[in-house]
Amino acid sequence: MENNRLDNYLELKDAIVEALQSMPLRGAYIDEQRDLQPHVHEVINSVLNSRFGTQFGCIVSIGAGAPKPNIRMMGTSFWPDIEVCDGNVPVLGIELKFVNRDRRASSRISETLGQALIYKLRYPHVIAMIVHYGNYDLKLSDKDNEMKSLLKDFGIDLVLRRPSDPV
Repeated sequence: MENNRLDNYLELKDAIVEALQSMPLRGAYIDEQRDLQPHVHEVINSVLNSRFGTQFGCIVSIGAGAPKPNIRMMGTSFWPDIEVCDGNVPVLGIELKFVNRDRRASSRISETLGQALIYKLRYPHVIAMIVHYGNYDLKLSDKDNEMKSLLKDFGIDLVLRRPSDPV
């Protein structure tokens, strides 16, 4: 029974990663919380409803007073942008970051990867999604696949999307 549940969680994570990698990106995301998070939440809910029925629930941790599933560590707390649960069991934490031309990509990327690692303290599966609309220099991407592989070893899937990506 437990193996079936774990297999189902892996199937869930893979279905969400596939959806995030193929979802059409909107022309602009002005605000990460107001624009990107609700769009991704919509995509995830569609996957949950079409593939898994009512087994899983999805929580977006935006809005004042909204309960935020958190990890307390080093005198502060961290929470993912989106959490998927099986009843009361946390299954998947998702961190989203939007990189635009006005912000340094390196700090947004390192923040995303650090947060994803922290979320492994709570979730068996973690997805770090970076929607990169900033300056992207292909000559500086020689370690991308190595990083994805390293993160995968820790149970973290990295989804990097750019507006020029084919869907």
